Amino acid sequence: MAETIETPAETPAATETPGVPAAPVAPVAPAISDAELSVLREAAAELKTLKDAQLSEHERASQAKADAEARAVQAEGRLAELQATADRSRIAAEHGLPAWLADRVKGGTAEEMAADAKALAESIKGTASATLHTKPTGAVVGAGAGEPENPGDIDPVKLAAKILARRNG
Repeated sequence: MAETIETPAETPAATETPGVPAAPVAPVAPAISDAELSVLREAAAELKTLKDAQLSEHERASQAKADAEARAVQAEGRLAELQATADRSRIAAEHGLPAWLADRVKGGTAEEMAADAKALAESIKGTASATLHTKPTGAVVGAGAGEPENPGDIDPVKLAAKILARRNG
């Protein structure tokens, strides 16, 4: 009697249990030669280099974005500062303050600056009227041009003629 040995390939149904599906068979990886393995390793290294370069570009782009945002914030701050200075100058002029006092006008809004300029102008007018004269109150005696006949009717042409007549004399 000769026994026959059955191989699993010949009897796949022998290992299956009725009602239970068969387990999937894992595919067998083909054998890779050393040359093919070397090519795959080189390709993997090149891929890693490219990914690192992209990451570096991303980091550079992120840094450039952060720098641009910082410059924008700085420019906006400078713009606000210049606008506030222009507003102070304009409001100071509207209230009759000299330009050198415009920096003394304080406030966060135009209304606050206007109120401060008004108060500053009123305080200056109170002290300036006693000591500071912006317009002459009368003719200065001995000023060199003589006393005018009628102080309200000074003709510049006649005054210039008198001065030239005295010099050429």
